[in-house]
Amino acid sequence: MKRFFRFLLIATVFATTLVGCGSSGSPSEEALSSSSGETSGVGNTVLNVAIQPSAAFVPLYVVKENGWLEDALEELGVTVNWTEFESGPPMNESFAAGQQDIGVIGDVPSITALAAGYDNTIVGIGAYGVEAYTLLVPSDSGIDSISGLKGKTIGLTVGSTAHNLVDKILEANDLDINEDVEIVNLSSGDLQTTLETEQVDAIATWEPNTTRITDNGTAVILADGTGVLRGVNVIFGRTDYLAENPEVVKIFLEQYARGNKELRENTKETTEAITEYFSISAEQLQKVIEKYHYTVTVTDEDIEELQSTSDFLVKIEAIEKGVNVSDYIDTSYCDDADLAKYAVDEE
Repeated sequence: MKRFFRFLLIATVFATTLVGCGSSGSPSEEALSSSSGETSGVGNTVLNVAIQPSAAFVPLYVVKENGWLEDALEELGVTVNWTEFESGPPMNESFAAGQQDIGVIGDVPSITALAAGYDNTIVGIGAYGVEAYTLLVPSDSGIDSISGLKGKTIGLTVGSTAHNLVDKILEANDLDINEDVEIVNLSSGDLQTTLETEQVDAIATWEPNTTRITDNGTAVILADGTGVLRGVNVIFGRTDYLAENPEVVKIFLEQYARGNKELRENTKETTEAITEYFSISAEQLQKVIEKYHYTVTVTDEDIEELQSTSDFLVKIEAIEKGVNVSDYIDTSYCDDADLAKYAVDEE
């Protein structure tokens, strides 16, 4: 059974949602056909951007909705092609095929791609949010402490950041994820229903799922990432594209910071304009974004967290060998002067 679980776990890491975003999916045929063969090298006029409807990347949706990236790149003669993905694995596949140039992705799929030998480089941090990843229990469960989970079933997406969260929370409370609880592998779309029908005793998830579930009274938050998980999501790209198009990359990062500034200074109007992307109300989205720090720049804490993610993936045998994350980070594209124009105080 343990060997079977390891096989299921490894397969799931590459086939299901791996980070704070929706259930697994793939780009539409139209999106792939529009980006295929249009990878941006020297002299190419198209920037292919991979995006996903996770609350961790709200600023990029602000940029997309306002057409700011298109405007900023117009003088360089570069147009923008957007492809939306539901999860990390199909996005990684599209990058490997040379169909995407730059994008946003969670910690787990970013590390699995590097461990698989994909030639990607991390150039910024889309967001981190310790409160954005949560462990939920039914409102009437009577479970009011982590110790109360001993012998219980926990639903989560195996190999996801939520899986990482549960492992760290249990370890911090002297419980073992393999011995003291039963893990049930679920897609993010099945978590709420499974909890409501009492097929599991708890679930682990991320925003905006947490707000959607708790707001209807189904569940309460037993714990979040505070003290154990930073919840890092990254901005990354194909290494060769980045090296050949540094000005485009700098503009991308600058516009991401601009999206965050607009989000913070005109929260109500901005969330109302983009709420359709996230399947929650504008009011809920306003609550959700308060759980994230859309920082853009990479810190030592971010690198440490990503290295911890690599260690976690080795621990659960999702990757055979860990990666030295620092080898895959290039902060030279973050121009402090340009980013300073859109600085906001998120503390």
